[in-house]
Amino acid sequence: MKLISNILFLGCSALLLAACQHADTTSTIKDKNLDTILSDISDKYVVLSIGQDLKSKDVKVEILDTEDADKVKADIKRQLKENGLSTYKVDVRERNGKQLEKEKRGLILRIRSL
Repeated sequence: MKLISNILFLGCSALLLAACQHADTTSTIKDKNLDTILSDISDKYVVLSIGQDLKSKDVKVEILDTEDADKVKADIKRQLKENGLSTYKVDVRERNGKQLEKEKRGLILRIRSL
């Protein structure tokens, strides 16, 4: 009886392991969500801000002017398409680094004067 239960246990374990080894590697969809894609973009490029509207399916990204806006936009669209999210409208804008520095200094002076 014990021998039969051991054989049955080993057989079931082997079937379970064989089923776990099967993976569909033919799929090109990476199944990332929008937040993961935008996080990847902010890791690759100098991103100042990211905004997303899920209702209207808009994504707005501000980057430093040292980055190529067309390249960033193409990268975002490619990742969205790969993950089945190609219905999103992408808007990428460049911001001048010197102008941002001036705005930052002005804001700091206003805060200090309060």
